[in-house]
Amino acid sequence: MGTINFSGNLVNETGATWLIDLVGDVSGTSDLINLGSGALDLNNATLSINLGLSTFTPGRTYTIATYGSLVSGSTFSGGAIISGYEINYGATSITLTAVPEPGTLGLLGMALGGFFFRRLRKRRNGATGKE
Repeated sequence: MGTINFSGNLVNETGATWLIDLVGDVSGTSDLINLGSGALDLNNATLSINLGLSTFTPGRTYTIATYGSLVSGSTFSGGAIISGYEINYGATSITLTAVPEPGTLGLLGMALGGFFFRRLRKRRNGATGKE
């Protein structure tokens, strides 16, 4: 876990990999690349996330890079969500936010739907005297 400080711009080599360690404490600590006022060009680098012994906590946000500017169109390869973390490219930083897997959200929605359907059915049956 640490911070790497650069003065100037950073252009990733083609095929580069960023390995980011996350710590599941309350503060949302992670490795950090700090460019100060420099420009960052990710050059389609691969992002790899290491949780180590920490716990995946939905909603927790980690800052993994700070910079003066991000080169237009500069992103990590692999999409907007990698290993359960949504990548947010801000004006001066890149953050990762832990998001539940879509399958988890679907199961939760089905469970809640079943619960409300059962309540509605009990309410209707209770009004007519049926069980």
